[in-house]
Order: sequence, then structure tokens, then C-alpha cells
Amino acid sequence: MQKLYFGLDISTTTVGFSSIVIEDEKIKIISSIFYKPNKDDDLIKMLSDTKCFIINQMQTAQKEYNLEPIIAIEDIILCMIKTTAQTTTLLSAINRVLCVASYELYNKPISLLPVQTIRATIRKKAGLKGRLEKENVPKAIEKIMRKYNKKWKFEMELNRNKKPKPENYDRADAIAVALALAIRNEDL
Repeated sequence: MQKLYFGLDISTTTVGFSSIVIEDEKIKIISSIFYKPNKDDDLIKMLSDTKCFIINQMQTAQKEYNLEPIIAIEDIILCMIKTTAQTTTLLSAINRVLCVASYELYNKPISLLPVQTIRATIRKKAGLKGRLEKENVPKAIEKIMRKYNKKWKFEMELNRNKKPKPENYDRADAIAVALALAIRNEDL
């Protein structure tokens, strides 16, 4: 049976979104993108634009596969240790607006996964030891994906200086969110 998963990684500067399809323990990554909210906009416009962008991505993937998605968002509650109150407030707003938008679209709750749970799940499935840091998530995803497709590679987008864009890690985290939920649901 085919299943469609959406994963979201939320930060105040970048929102990562991924959509994956799983069937008989085969994985296809449909999309892995990032969106940069305009920080010059007022809060309500920024939230509205971000919501519209993500809804568009969800609807596009759902139309292509005609499946009801299973959605997970990296929860912000347990990752606020070194964050200012202003950043925490903005992050909470973006996170919850996207939760509400997803609920309104699909009329079902969204899974909120703590970053520690996501990374521990991905680390274990990839067969890695120790703590999985953000910069190592693309390689961990690659290890998982190569179990299903030997040639799969996480494509790093480069800036004009031929250096990897920091947003690659948000894309990777969004894939990790979707994969972690699929693993926890025993679809992988």
C-alpha cells in the first residue's frame, strides 16, 4: 500500500519541506525544498505567505499521488534551550500556523516530533553511532536511502561561490522528519 509523508523543518529563517512516497519498503522522495520567509514583512504577512507556500507544496504532492498525507513537523518545544524569547515566539507562531493549516486541509492531527527523537531515529536506521548533528543529517539520509536505491545521493545546492547553501540542512531535516515518522509507523 502506498503512503504519502510530508515532513516540515521550521526555523525563523528557513522552512524545509519534503514529500516522500513509500510502498512495500521502497522510498521515493518527491520533493525536498526550502522556503525563506521575508523578514522585512510584518509578522502576519510573513506567516500568511509561508502558510500559502507550504499549502501549495502539499496540494501539489497530494494531487500527483491522490493519497491522504501523513504529516510531521519538527516540534519546537524541546529545542529552545539557547534561543531568545523573540525567536521562540516567532518560531512558535510559524510552527503552529503550519500545524493549523495542515489540520484545516486534511482534518486530522499532525505529528509533532522533537528534534532529538528525529535524529535518534535517523541515526539508528542509518546504522550510525553517537549523536547526529545537523550537518551530518544529509549523509545519514543518504545511508538510509542507499538501502533502497544504491545510487541515491543527497544533492547539495551550491551558492555562487560553489559552496553548499546552509538551506541544504533544512531540506535534509525535512526529509529526516518524514522518514522518522515513517520509521516510527513501521512503514520502513
